[in-house]
Amino acid sequence: MCNFVGISQEDKFGNELWFDGGAGTGKTGLGHYRVADVTATSTYIPMAPIAQQAPPPVPMVARTGVLISNAAGPGRAIHSFASNIADAGFHIAGCPDCNAMFDHDTAKHNVIGLSATDAGGRLLLEHSVFEHNGDGVNLASENNEDAPPPQDGACPSGVAGPEPIAPGICTVIEHNTIGANNNTDVSPDTVEEPEGFLGVGIDISGGQPDLVFKNHVSDQGSYSILTTVYVNALTTGRPGPRFPNADCQAGRFLLPGACFFNASGNLIADNALGHDGTFANPTSGDLADATVADTASNCYRGNTHRSGRPTTAPHGLQAGQACAARRGATLVGVLGVQVACAARAFGGCHWGTGNAVLSSLATLSHLLHIPFDASTVRNTRAIYPSPGRYVAPRPASQPSLHPMTRP
Repeated sequence: MCNFVGISQEDKFGNELWFDGGAGTGKTGLGHYRVADVTATSTYIPMAPIAQQAPPPVPMVARTGVLISNAAGPGRAIHSFASNIADAGFHIAGCPDCNAMFDHDTAKHNVIGLSATDAGGRLLLEHSVFEHNGDGVNLASENNEDAPPPQDGACPSGVAGPEPIAPGICTVIEHNTIGANNNTDVSPDTVEEPEGFLGVGIDISGGQPDLVFKNHVSDQGSYSILTTVYVNALTTGRPGPRFPNADCQAGRFLLPGACFFNASGNLIADNALGHDGTFANPTSGDLADATVADTASNCYRGNTHRSGRPTTAPHGLQAGQACAARRGATLVGVLGVQVACAARAFGGCHWGTGNAVLSSLATLSHLLHIPFDASTVRNTRAIYPSPGRYVAPRPASQPSLHPMTRP
């Protein structure tokens, strides 16, 4: 499937393949589905308007490769490939218990390789490859059309998780190869700022509790693995769009229309890391936890680096007692500046500093009643690659591209 493009941010435009169980309804209305041996891509990159051309060309993008929304499953997406997508190569949303598996999939040259929004319960991502995207894998709680929030990986009643290390967690990212997701030369979203965290391999934004286990993550510019917060519509100050069953569940209303989610209770264990933090900003490295103090801290343990001990922000993140220690309040310092810049949510960081995000961080800290002195982080180094020449490379040979043989 190639070049199904759209001119709107609405989900009904620009999706290569969509299993829709009721997007925007807050309910699941689809059962069993199966995606196998699918290639979803685009060769279309929006053209710059020509001054003398009337009317000017309408910018269009392929927004999603494989989209699964509001489906209760059981569902499978296997041996499939997505590339050159302006939002996510693979996206699953709106299922508190997704009962879904992504297995032996590949995502390259997308803004995000795979995103899961308000998607949890039984959700397994394994044996897949995410390389040369802007952001590798993103799990997020959001108060929007993907309701109901939050992104919650806890097992349903009477169900055990697939890994003995965390029997109560059923949303698991394991045994994947994730590398070099630092790409700004991907198809741009023509309506909004790019989503995801530039230069991050795996990030959990306001999700709880998820297991990230035995992945190989390397060559990331910002961080291999990041746990952090998610804020909907902080900058508007006005009530945002309301969707059925989107009532900031498990989050905090900060302003009318602004909902805050904190990543908590996640377990990041036994991942193999290497050559991360290549952007060389102050906190860039292997592991990072940019959150606020919460009753259930995120736990980092047993993660290794191929040439020594993993680098962490804050320092000592993977200490022996980390799983029991109550931790947080790292969002409103240098680490918070770096994460906000990588997210590009409050405007991109330009001229090599993070000053562009200080005002938004100050507002957030005030609403959360957390002390924040912007002068202590002013002119913090924040160098990220700028968008260059957008290209749509021809997909390399993939299992899903092999010709099918018929009897």
